[in-house]
Amino acid sequence: MDRSLAARRRPLFPAICLAWLFIRFLYDASRQLAPDEAYYWVWSRHLAACYLDHPPMVALLIRASTTIFGQTELGVRIGAAILTLVMILVTVELAKTVSGNQQGGTLAAWVLLLSPMAIGLGTIVTPDTPACFFSICALACAVAVFPDSEKPRSVLWIPFGLFLGLALASKYTSVLVGISVLLALLTHRQGRRELLRPWSWLGALIALAVFLPVVMWNRDHHWASFEFQWHHGTQAANAEAPSPLADLGYFVLGQAGVFTPVLFVMMLAAALSALRNWSRLPLRMRLVLISAIVPILFFAAVSLRHKPEANWPIFAFLPATVLLAYWMTQSPRPLAQRWFPTGVIVAAVMAVGAQIPEMIQLVPTRMLPNIPSTWEDLFGWREMGRELDELCIGGVVYCTTYENAGEASFYMSGHPDVWMMDSDRATAFDFFPGRPDPASLGLAVCVRNLRRTPGPEGPLPAELKAAGLDKIEIVHWQASALGRVVRRREFLVAER
Repeated sequence: MDRSLAARRRPLFPAICLAWLFIRFLYDASRQLAPDEAYYWVWSRHLAACYLDHPPMVALLIRASTTIFGQTELGVRIGAAILTLVMILVTVELAKTVSGNQQGGTLAAWVLLLSPMAIGLGTIVTPDTPACFFSICALACAVAVFPDSEKPRSVLWIPFGLFLGLALASKYTSVLVGISVLLALLTHRQGRRELLRPWSWLGALIALAVFLPVVMWNRDHHWASFEFQWHHGTQAANAEAPSPLADLGYFVLGQAGVFTPVLFVMMLAAALSALRNWSRLPLRMRLVLISAIVPILFFAAVSLRHKPEANWPIFAFLPATVLLAYWMTQSPRPLAQRWFPTGVIVAAVMAVGAQIPEMIQLVPTRMLPNIPSTWEDLFGWREMGRELDELCIGGVVYCTTYENAGEASFYMSGHPDVWMMDSDRATAFDFFPGRPDPASLGLAVCVRNLRRTPGPEGPLPAELKAAGLDKIEIVHWQASALGRVVRRREFLVAER
């Protein structure tokens, strides 16, 4: 009877997945690009082996999707939505494999299909989406090398190396996937024997070969990207920053927000349970456990020196989901069985709430005068593009931040190239060819942020004055959404 019930339910899962993807398509097409998405879209128009901020995979993903689906919000995001769904399916299959039953896959499916983490990866296209996808594919290959009661399938180290290399070409922190797999192999007799065979080292060579173009680009550009990310992730906090313990607490709260609070606590309980039973843990579960905890512990240590970002170890939550499913299916745990539905409901509520900024309109502006930045970033850019179209006919737009530059390029008519000027940090724009000389222009517009209290940020750009563009009109502009001002900008319209 149980088997017949499972057979009837089986067709429901593909339908749920298709519905999830269809909802993602609708949502992705209806929201304006977030600033980082627009920045990565600009990369896709200047393809390179690497960029200052990240390796090239996110640019390649956007280039492929926009070539097929056009230069629209959906065109930019559709590749991320599809990759995320396939990522969920791979994780569900991995959970079924290590749990040894269908229930493990079902639990993993509930966690991921209703989680704000997967919804974020499938909506806002960033390097995290391909990094998570290729990382879980690499881990699935490593686990598949060691089937139950059979000889190792060592040839699977070849696709492992391919996926690991593609993960590294997505985000540098994916190196922790390879380190985690190596540590797991070293802790188990069967794993140490496998390291004596050539296949695992062949996989490592394939990963390095896939990543080699990124290394070569860095070599040719004075190691710019490696240095940028090293300082971005490990530099010490300044003296005015909160204490290291405060940053560690911020990091922990961030992870609870990413994985959702109840499920995060349950995942920690699953990890502690697995560590207590370490000696009896099969190698493939050691692969999953170490892949889940090493990135989280690494970034927890980094947070003692530098304020962390919640998404840094996001790829670890896919093996963490597998670990949680394994823990719940191996022995009866009444307390966990009672709390799991609550955790899924909390995750679903957070996921739905995160996608409905319109609820802000229910809160009086005197109580909440500003929209939270996560939502604010989805409004006002199209209006800015229209304003720039009117101000910059026949001229070139410069911006002081990469966020403004990416959004202006995407939302102006014809998607013109937009450039940086007077920026307070290096950006990928510094490496793009074709930057126009302001001295050759008759008209230029410089876009600068305004503080919430209107007033100029600083002196007029010296580069415009030096180029002879000294007839400057200052235009203050703002856009509103959901009953609140979401964007204030200062446009410096410079002519000869």
